Amino acid sequence: MYNIFEKEGANKHTVWAINYLGTYSPAARKRLEGFYPGDDVVDWIGFTVQNRTGLGHLPSSFRWLFRSDYNWARRNHPTKPLALFEVGRSRGYGQAKWIKKTYKDIKEKFPAIKLAQWWEGVLYCCNGLTDDQTFSSSQKSIEAMREVHKDPYFIGAPLSFLKKYRRAGRLET
Repeated sequence: MYNIFEKEGANKHTVWAINYLGTYSPAARKRLEGFYPGDDVVDWIGFTVQNRTGLGHLPSSFRWLFRSDYNWARRNHPTKPLALFEVGRSRGYGQAKWIKKTYKDIKEKFPAIKLAQWWEGVLYCCNGLTDDQTFSSSQKSIEAMREVHKDPYFIGAPLSFLKKYRRAGRLET
């Protein structure tokens, strides 16, 4: 795809990202690296981090779920900004607290994360199990999100590393 975009001149308007779905073992992560096209092509390294308590997973902190992937990304791609393209926890008891703690950890423990997007959806799974990660149906979780987003850190402050894309004509100002 990159080569097609390059040939057509579209790369100057494109930001490329890869998304590692879920938290993987080191062996699985090594296999996935075989699909990585290279730091010269990829602009962002992204992850999906979800605590699916609705599917019977034990409640786990974001930090516990993500630390291995974060350390791997910093070792292997130290100059790349990291994104959480999908972050979430099943709704219900503990979701509001998890939201507050997760965003606190993003800010304080994972400085390479420059984008975080909550997964607001429902997964229908086998055996009739459902994993509802919406926060918008819980007043406590809505309040937690409001509190988190009062912090200017999370409201889209200009990102200095994007200047190179503006200079190269890849992003509109």
